Amino acid sequence: MSEPSYLKKTQTTLIASIMYSFLSALPIIGPIYTGAYIGKNVKNPKEGYVIGLFTAAAGLSIQYVLLFNGLTNSIWLFIIAAWHLFSAVLLMVGVAAGSLFHGVKNGVKHFRHTREEYREAETNQPDSKTPTYLVCPVCGEPNKTNQIKCSSCGGIL
Repeated sequence: MSEPSYLKKTQTTLIASIMYSFLSALPIIGPIYTGAYIGKNVKNPKEGYVIGLFTAAAGLSIQYVLLFNGLTNSIWLFIIAAWHLFSAVLLMVGVAAGSLFHGVKNGVKHFRHTREEYREAETNQPDSKTPTYLVCPVCGEPNKTNQIKCSSCGGIL
Protein backbone atom coordinates (compact mmCIF):
# COMPACT_ATOMS: atom_id res chain seq x y z
CA MET A 1 0.00 0.00 0.00
CA SER A 2 1.36 3.40 -0.94
CA GLU A 3 1.87 6.06 1.67
CA PRO A 4 -0.34 9.18 1.48
CA SER A 5 1.05 12.09 -0.51
CA TYR A 6 1.16 14.47 2.46
CA LEU A 7 3.42 12.01 4.33
CA LYS A 8 5.73 11.75 1.33
CA LYS A 9 5.84 15.56 1.04
CA THR A 10 6.56 15.94 4.76
CA GLN A 11 9.24 13.28 4.65
CA THR A 12 10.84 14.88 1.59
CA THR A 13 10.77 18.33 3.24
CA LEU A 14 12.33 17.08 6.49
CA ILE A 15 15.08 15.09 4.81
CA ALA A 16 15.83 17.88 2.33
CA SER A 17 15.91 20.48 5.15
CA ILE A 18 18.54 18.49 7.00
CA MET A 19 20.45 17.91 3.75
CA TYR A 20 20.26 21.62 2.92
CA SER A 21 21.42 22.73 6.36
CA PHE A 22 24.63 20.74 5.94
CA LEU A 23 25.14 20.76 2.17
CA SER A 24 24.51 24.49 1.62
CA ALA A 25 28.02 25.05 2.93
CA LEU A 26 29.30 23.38 -0.26
CA PRO A 27 29.34 25.99 -2.99
CA ILE A 28 26.92 25.28 -5.83
CA ILE A 29 26.94 21.47 -5.54
CA GLY A 30 25.19 21.14 -2.17
CA PRO A 31 22.04 23.17 -2.94
CA ILE A 32 21.72 21.70 -6.45
CA TYR A 33 22.03 18.17 -5.08
CA THR A 34 19.40 18.88 -2.42
CA GLY A 35 17.12 20.40 -5.06
CA ALA A 36 17.58 17.37 -7.30
CA TYR A 37 16.55 15.15 -4.38
CA ILE A 38 13.39 17.23 -3.97
CA GLY A 39 12.66 17.23 -7.71
CA LYS A 40 12.98 13.45 -7.84
CA ASN A 41 10.52 12.95 -4.98
CA VAL A 42 7.66 15.26 -6.00
CA LYS A 43 4.94 14.94 -8.62
CA ASN A 44 5.59 18.19 -10.48
CA PRO A 45 8.09 21.08 -10.44
CA LYS A 46 5.59 23.56 -8.97
CA GLU A 47 5.17 21.37 -5.91
CA GLY A 48 8.95 20.98 -5.80
CA TYR A 49 9.49 24.75 -5.77
CA VAL A 50 7.14 25.16 -2.81
CA ILE A 51 8.84 22.35 -0.92
CA GLY A 52 12.20 23.88 -1.91
CA LEU A 53 11.27 27.22 -0.34
CA PHE A 54 10.20 25.50 2.87
CA THR A 55 13.38 23.46 2.78
CA ALA A 56 15.58 26.54 2.38
CA ALA A 57 13.82 28.32 5.25
CA ALA A 58 13.97 25.28 7.52
CA GLY A 59 17.60 24.59 6.58
CA LEU A 60 18.55 28.18 7.36
CA SER A 61 16.74 27.89 10.70
CA ILE A 62 18.57 24.65 11.53
CA GLN A 63 21.90 26.25 10.62
CA TYR A 64 21.15 29.35 12.65
CA VAL A 65 20.25 27.33 15.74
CA LEU A 66 23.26 25.01 15.43
CA LEU A 67 25.96 27.38 14.18
CA PHE A 68 25.07 31.06 14.27
CA ASN A 69 22.97 31.35 17.42
CA GLY A 70 25.28 33.79 19.20
CA LEU A 71 26.11 35.82 16.09
CA THR A 72 24.97 39.43 16.45
CA ASN A 73 27.26 41.23 14.00
CA SER A 74 24.98 42.56 11.26
CA ILE A 75 27.54 42.28 8.46
CA TRP A 76 27.96 38.54 9.05
CA LEU A 77 24.22 38.06 9.23
CA PHE A 78 23.90 39.91 5.91
CA ILE A 79 26.60 37.70 4.33
CA ILE A 80 24.91 34.56 5.60
CA ALA A 81 21.49 35.76 4.37
CA ALA A 82 22.95 36.60 0.93
CA TRP A 83 24.64 33.19 0.76
CA HIS A 84 21.35 31.45 1.59
CA LEU A 85 19.47 33.51 -0.97
CA PHE A 86 21.99 32.40 -3.60
CA SER A 87 21.74 28.82 -2.30
CA ALA A 88 17.93 28.95 -2.50
CA VAL A 89 18.18 29.95 -6.17
CA LEU A 90 20.53 27.03 -6.79
CA LEU A 91 18.12 24.80 -4.89
CA MET A 92 15.37 25.76 -7.35
CA VAL A 93 17.70 24.94 -10.25
CA GLY A 94 18.25 21.55 -8.64
CA VAL A 95 14.49 21.04 -8.27
CA ALA A 96 14.00 21.78 -11.95
CA ALA A 97 16.83 19.43 -12.93
CA GLY A 98 15.60 16.65 -10.62
CA SER A 99 12.05 16.94 -11.95
CA LEU A 100 13.25 16.99 -15.53
CA PHE A 101 15.53 13.98 -15.23
CA HIS A 102 13.01 12.04 -13.17
CA GLY A 103 10.35 12.80 -15.80
CA VAL A 104 12.66 11.69 -18.60
CA LYS A 105 13.49 8.49 -16.72
CA ASN A 106 9.79 7.71 -16.23
CA GLY A 107 9.12 8.53 -19.89
CA VAL A 108 11.83 6.11 -20.99
CA LYS A 109 10.39 3.42 -18.70
CA HIS A 110 6.93 4.03 -20.17
CA PHE A 111 8.33 3.93 -23.71
CA ARG A 112 10.14 0.65 -23.05
CA HIS A 113 7.01 -0.83 -21.47
CA THR A 114 4.84 0.29 -24.39
CA ARG A 115 7.36 -1.00 -26.93
CA GLU A 116 7.47 -4.41 -25.22
CA GLU A 117 3.66 -4.57 -25.14
CA TYR A 118 3.58 -3.74 -28.85
CA ARG A 119 6.10 -6.46 -29.67
CA GLU A 120 4.21 -8.96 -27.54
CA ALA A 121 0.93 -8.08 -29.25
CA GLU A 122 2.64 -8.29 -32.62
CA THR A 123 3.91 -11.81 -31.96
CA ASN A 124 0.49 -12.97 -30.75
CA GLN A 125 -1.24 -11.90 -33.99
CA PRO A 126 -2.34 -14.74 -36.24
CA ASP A 127 -0.17 -15.19 -39.28
CA SER A 128 -1.69 -13.56 -42.38
CA LYS A 129 -0.70 -16.63 -44.48
CA THR A 130 -2.83 -18.94 -42.36
CA PRO A 131 -6.18 -19.46 -44.10
CA THR A 132 -9.32 -18.72 -42.12
CA TYR A 133 -12.66 -20.41 -42.73
CA LEU A 134 -16.30 -19.85 -41.89
CA VAL A 135 -18.33 -22.86 -40.83
CA CYS A 136 -21.71 -23.19 -42.51
CA PRO A 137 -24.53 -23.05 -39.92
CA VAL A 138 -26.64 -25.44 -42.02
CA CYS A 139 -24.28 -28.27 -42.97
CA GLY A 140 -21.14 -27.56 -40.91
CA GLU A 141 -18.74 -27.49 -43.87
CA PRO A 142 -15.79 -25.04 -43.83
CA ASN A 143 -15.91 -22.22 -46.40
CA LYS A 144 -13.46 -19.46 -47.26
CA THR A 145 -14.14 -16.13 -45.52
CA ASN A 146 -14.83 -14.21 -48.73
CA GLN A 147 -17.78 -16.46 -49.73
CA ILE A 148 -21.41 -15.42 -49.19
CA LYS A 149 -23.00 -18.89 -49.74
CA CYS A 150 -21.85 -22.30 -48.64
CA SER A 151 -20.02 -24.19 -51.37
CA SER A 152 -21.53 -27.49 -50.19
CA CYS A 153 -25.22 -26.80 -49.49
CA GLY A 154 -25.74 -23.23 -50.78
CA GLY A 155 -26.84 -21.88 -47.36
CA ILE A 156 -26.14 -18.26 -46.47
CA LEU A 157 -23.01 -17.83 -44.33
